[in-house]
Amino acid sequence: MKYGLILPLCRNCHSRYQNDKKFNDYWHKKGQAAFETYPNLKFIDIFKKNYF
Repeated sequence: MKYGLILPLCRNCHSRYQNDKKFNDYWHKKGQAAFETYPNLKFIDIFKKNYF
């Protein structure tokens, strides 16, 4: 939430997609790419993951 990496979903959609690997992979990559607007921060250092 701190960095604006939020995908607003209703409760039904959240339940439907929470275990959908293709859906999650797509949005994880989009979120990591969007995070690049913070030039002094590194996504991997903060979130401890790399989705690319």
